[in-house]
Amino acid sequence: MRLQVGAVRAVRACARALMMRSLVTPFVACATLATQGCDIDRVIVCSVAAPTAIATRGAALLNGSERGEFAALGPADEAAVVHVDARDASGGQLGSCSGTAIGERWVLSAAHCVPEGTVAISVSIGANAGAPERRIEAQVAGRHPQLDLGVIELSPDALVPSTLPLATRVPDVGAVVQLAGFGEDGLGVLGHRRFVAEEVTAVDPDSIVVDGQGRSGACRGDSGGPLMVRDRDGGVAIAGVLRGGNVTCAGVDRYVRVDVARDWISSVATLQPSRPGCGALKPVGRCFEGMATWCQEGGLRSESCTNGLACGWDVRFSGFRCVEPAADPCDGVDDRGLCEGSVLLRCIAGALQESDCESCGAACARDPKTGTAACERELSHTTDASAPGR
Repeated sequence: MRLQVGAVRAVRACARALMMRSLVTPFVACATLATQGCDIDRVIVCSVAAPTAIATRGAALLNGSERGEFAALGPADEAAVVHVDARDASGGQLGSCSGTAIGERWVLSAAHCVPEGTVAISVSIGANAGAPERRIEAQVAGRHPQLDLGVIELSPDALVPSTLPLATRVPDVGAVVQLAGFGEDGLGVLGHRRFVAEEVTAVDPDSIVVDGQGRSGACRGDSGGPLMVRDRDGGVAIAGVLRGGNVTCAGVDRYVRVDVARDWISSVATLQPSRPGCGALKPVGRCFEGMATWCQEGGLRSESCTNGLACGWDVRFSGFRCVEPAADPCDGVDDRGLCEGSVLLRCIAGALQESDCESCGAACARDPKTGTAACERELSHTTDASAPGR
């Protein structure tokens, strides 16, 4: 069959993509796919990356990662997530939880992590609570009268190395957010900081609900940990605090909205002013809920896409910016990608790549470690049986 002009262009583009990955016969694979109806602006590259299995039991924040990749967190952003240990008068542990430094001497966590009877609190700085960079003595500064929020005050002679601000916005339903905590992993081990990306499934008057779809989630020890978003200024900020979730550690989890308690938190703690940095963002930028955010000459840049503009690939800057939708060669898809049924779509360097995961013997789903859509095998699901705390 003779290929049409558009299909030839798709074959050539696909071949270039495959050659970059050192495949031997790219034109054969691409030509075969192009005859099956490849859009001229989409490159079908099922064979570029073999589907990888994602285990249902993984690291703390089940199936988590050591880096907050989805929100492009930098080392300072990650370091603001701390471990909280609460003990009673006899030295018995009342809670092994997570928290976030919101001021030089202030940590935000869940109230049930520092219950009545707590007489000794220690906050551990670093990725491993068992071998922390620093362990700081602390005390309860206040518990919210209605919400599961608690503020911890560090000893006067100890300051945290980095902080995160409270978010000025709430993520939309369907948005992907970054979660963090020191909770239990698949082997029952606590105390290692991990990050996961999950989708918001509901926003209530006082809570944000996420769902790991049986593949990821918060576990024992993650209580008090943050739900993070890119805020209106482009910086990383805390939008929620974990209060409880699915007993399987791989389902629905609920976070207290910090925006509804901002006045109370501010009355108890001295908040650190927001000084957003680039983190792991590059000049190519990223799209976050209708907002283009990128790093330029060492400084963070952010722009809300309004007046008919949308975040997409801007050929002028070779990156993600606010553009006219008709001028976006990736049709609104970013480098994190999305799933349309079994079809995986991702924007790679301004080219919209399309993979039929089903033809690869896989399903299209979002990798909770990175927040990137991918063709994956062995997906599993669970029921929504909830527990009040972690």
